Amino acid sequence: MIIMNNYTEYTALKNKIPQYYKALIRYAFKLTKNNDDAKDLVQDTFYKAYANIDKFTLGTNVRAWLYKILYNQFCTQSRKKSVVKDNFAEYNFGKSTVIKNNMSKAEIIDSIYNLDTKYKIISLLFFTKEFSYSEIKKVTDLKLGTVKSRVYRSRVILRDQIEQRNRNRALLKAV
Repeated sequence: MIIMNNYTEYTALKNKIPQYYKALIRYAFKLTKNNDDAKDLVQDTFYKAYANIDKFTLGTNVRAWLYKILYNQFCTQSRKKSVVKDNFAEYNFGKSTVIKNNMSKAEIIDSIYNLDTKYKIISLLFFTKEFSYSEIKKVTDLKLGTVKSRVYRSRVILRDQIEQRNRNRALLKAV
């Protein structure tokens, strides 16, 4: 690995970081469900990123690095408050599909909200942010196998919840 030691590379990275502001704000809001807390979290993230910019390894993913810093900041703040906030707002499911049917986006989000904490973060990054397994691994500090397993399990749990919801609808329509 090549550590950044060139002024040109440093300047280019320094100028690239702000382009992720909107995406980081959205992710932070999904975690905190509070606009002010989200802005504070992103501000702390940028501060840490700039303070540790010399530790960034060239050739690695800047976006994943920033998300990891934000995620770690969130976990640290949550531990300090002794409350982990598991909140989700608006999602862009993009290419990833949990199940193909006529469910509304809100119903899918509701299903994600009902997941266990360890699956919520993974689902958020995988289904809504379209992070790869390796990017999620970097952000969460989990092993690659654990990430893949949790994505699979969350997909199965979501599918089961959605199928149960559809069965309940069918029963209600029959009555």
